[in-house]
Amino acid sequence: MVEATYVSKLPSNLVGTTGYTILEATYSKEDYEQELERLSNISLTIENGRVDSDEKITQNIMYDESMYAYPAYIAADGNCGTYEYALLDESECKIIYALVKYISEIDIEEINAMGNYLKADTAEYEEAGIETWKKFSIYSYQFPGTKELSGYGE
Repeated sequence: MVEATYVSKLPSNLVGTTGYTILEATYSKEDYEQELERLSNISLTIENGRVDSDEKITQNIMYDESMYAYPAYIAADGNCGTYEYALLDESECKIIYALVKYISEIDIEEINAMGNYLKADTAEYEEAGIETWKKFSIYSYQFPGTKELSGYGE
């Protein structure tokens, strides 16, 4: 890594669930390509948490070129109000790693001052409490016939 900038606004208590963390990392061309390869191969296997089941599913990181101003690898897209992604600025060999959770209008303004790092449709952040468990996350999955989500490490 050639250069990095880190900004975080997270609660200092144990029960807070709002805020954001952003890391801007600029790489050499070779390191950038290696990091792209690493990101593209991220996957997670989730086991059904039920005692009577040995079901598993492996979920891969999602790649998208339309939701953000940059192409993105996405680990969470609104699931339980969480957005976790890496934005790819190929022209600068820069990757913006972001974790955004239940952000406010003030948070949106602060992040926008750093760069165009939020979803093109910021109205999605306002829907944070509306059946968000149905939205994508590499970390959880609802197996058919179950009422609950299974997550990694369960």
